Amino acid sequence: AYHTAVANEAAARQGVITLKQSGADFVAVFDMLPREAYFAVVDEAKRQSIPFAGSVPYSVNAAEVSNSGQQSIERLPTILPSCSNRAEEIINKYADVLRAPTARPQGFRVPWQTLLETYDTKRAAALFSLLAKNGTFVTPMLAHWANVHLDFDKDHKNDPRMKYLLPALKQYWDSSQGRFEKEFEHTRESSKAVTQKFLEMVKAMNSAGVRLLAGTGTPGHPFEWPGFSLHEELEWLVKAGLTPM
Repeated sequence: AYHTAVANEAAARQGVITLKQSGADFVAVFDMLPREAYFAVVDEAKRQSIPFAGSVPYSVNAAEVSNSGQQSIERLPTILPSCSNRAEEIINKYADVLRAPTARPQGFRVPWQTLLETYDTKRAAALFSLLAKNGTFVTPMLAHWANVHLDFDKDHKNDPRMKYLLPALKQYWDSSQGRFEKEFEHTRESSKAVTQKFLEMVKAMNSAGVRLLAGTGTPGHPFEWPGFSLHEELEWLVKAGLTPM
């Protein structure tokens, strides 16, 4: 896989071209893309006839992402701002911050409590109806959220699943665990309430006919166990109201 940070339209277009030339199956877009770079990816991906998928960049509304032809949206946290009755204000603020020349600007924080307080059920329902109409898949990644934000303090050293890990992956987890804990420290107070909101969103999406996928953050985040984490994701989807089948 090839990946690069793109801070402007020209870099975004070149990134798509490079991916196409490398034989990639699709282009993945991530949270921190500036608005101009995202729409450059969209346009160039269509020119190059290569599919694109990934997060909803924080600088873009999820409805725009769906209407652009993005085949799937990964991770519910990136959809949540678009369900706020202050979505335009929040997303425009993100767009200004993300024009900075760094991949993850200093001081960038998701206002979780504000997003919970301003969640608009009717606005969310309209968005989910649009996702269903456009055939945009959604991969909630509930187990990924729970692993990072609810189970971060579990002692994994004696976990029996550890024996299945490749040594290189174990070393990466050991070296990066502290960084992830610090990065998401600011979400601890609201994490349980946000989790409940995500379960509500998945149930509403399923009822609206949105096509859901089961996916995880393996192997990038400690401790999402390859294989096992997919089973955990299926359990979370059942908690959200899907049938086991």
